[in-house]
Amino acid sequence: MHLIFNKILSSKESEKQLTLYLSEDLKAPLIILNLYENKQDSIFNLYPKQKANFNLITIHNLNWYQDLVPWDSESIFKGDEPFVGKADLYLKLLTDLIIPKVLTEHNLKPQYFALGGYSLAGLFATYASFKCDLFTKIASMSGSLWYPNFIEFVKEHHTSENLKEAFFSIGNENVKRNPFLCHTKEKTFEIAEIFKERGVKTSFIQNEGGHQHQVPLRVKQGLDFLISNQT
Repeated sequence: MHLIFNKILSSKESEKQLTLYLSEDLKAPLIILNLYENKQDSIFNLYPKQKANFNLITIHNLNWYQDLVPWDSESIFKGDEPFVGKADLYLKLLTDLIIPKVLTEHNLKPQYFALGGYSLAGLFATYASFKCDLFTKIASMSGSLWYPNFIEFVKEHHTSENLKEAFFSIGNENVKRNPFLCHTKEKTFEIAEIFKERGVKTSFIQNEGGHQHQVPLRVKQGLDFLISNQT
C-alpha cells in the first residue's frame, strides 16, 4: 500500500463494516467512501509512496440495492432484486452515529467533511448533498445518476448551502439497449451543469470505457478531488 497512514482500525456498526485510516493530523479532512467491496488497497496502490494528508472512513457490507437509493424502484435487469429506498435511513446512521462516534473516539477535528462513492454510492453521495449540511465536498464516480426520477429531484430541490465543491465522472460508453442506462452520460453532464449553475464549484470528467473499466483509477480521481485544495 503506497499511501502511508499512521493507524488503521476496523470496526462494525449496525452490520456495516468500517475501516478507519488515520493520518498524523487530527485536523485533516475526513473523507467517507462507501465501497461495494473491501478493495481500497487497489486504490491506495495507485499513489506514489507518501504519507496521507487526510483521514478516511471506508464503509462496506452495505445493502447496495437499499442503503444507497433514495426511493423504491423496479429492477433494471431481469432477475435482479428491486430497489428499496433506504438512503435516508443510512444517511441518518452515517451522520448521527458512525461519524460522531469516530470523531469522539479519536479526537478528530476535521477541516471539512467529504463524501464519495462509485456507481450507486455515487448516487448516494449526490443525494446526500441535498439532504444534510455536513459535507463540503462530494464525489460521484461513475454514479448511477440514471436512477428513475433523480434528475427531476435535482431540478426541483437545492443542495445544502455548505456544499462548495462537487465532482462527477462517467464512462463514455452508455448501455444502449437498457432504457434506464442508455442516457447515463447525458444525465450526469446535465446534473453537473445544474450544480455549476447554482454556484457549486463543479468538475466533470468523461473516462474511456464502460462502467466496469478501470474502477480503482476512477475512484482515485474522485478521492484526489475530495482531498485537493485544502485551505
